[in-house]
Amino acid sequence: DEISPLLGVGVIGVLPKIKSKQLDSDGLVGRILELQPASLASEAFRTIRTAVLLGLSNGEKSLLITSPEPGEGKSFVCSNLALTLAQAGHKVLLLELDLRKPIQKNTYEIQPDEHDLCSVLAGQCTLEQAIQHYHEDSETTMDVLPCLQHLHNPSEIIGSHAFEQLFQTLCERYDKVLIDSPPVLPVADSRILASMAEATILVLRANKSGRKPSEHAVHILKNSGARILGVVMNDIRIHKSGQYGYLYGYDY
Repeated sequence: DEISPLLGVGVIGVLPKIKSKQLDSDGLVGRILELQPASLASEAFRTIRTAVLLGLSNGEKSLLITSPEPGEGKSFVCSNLALTLAQAGHKVLLLELDLRKPIQKNTYEIQPDEHDLCSVLAGQCTLEQAIQHYHEDSETTMDVLPCLQHLHNPSEIIGSHAFEQLFQTLCERYDKVLIDSPPVLPVADSRILASMAEATILVLRANKSGRKPSEHAVHILKNSGARILGVVMNDIRIHKSGQYGYLYGYDY
């Protein structure tokens, strides 16, 4: 395809355009794998899961999900990928670290008076009190550590020794820790996180992600020490033939 040679990073998955306005408006598109398990999008996430597990074949636990800029679907990808890994029998934590614009609280309908990541770091509660247990069924372990407030100093929090210790603890407790990261270009947070995570996925959106921002994001991530597992192309239109049409939808 066009993207791999231009960015020097392989495409590990392609997600079709979601046509359910109801799911989108309710903020539940992050759980499409659960709510519409037979959809094309859900099947695409299962394919991405296979690629991810092959890419993490040495037992890596932490996976950063980010994008060049806001609005490209990285939170949607992070949530559904976490769900599909949990469905495959992995003990999974979804870690909300887009601290300036957290949205997983809406996806998982977490009440604003609950404890969260910041409560743990401030010593206001234990880690166990802040983790939200989300189980699709008795055999699925899917937990969420949310952020319930918009913060103005997330780089200081993410770069703190307290957070580093917390992150190590989470990686010891879970098979996979999926990090919903801020986008790469607007803020420095993702650069710090990319240096901590064992692998990174970059989400690009059809008709939105430009060539230069995408190349710049890849450059920044690599300079931060990230191991980029691959690119997920989001919001791709599907032709009547059933083929994905994204070669001409990428904004160059």
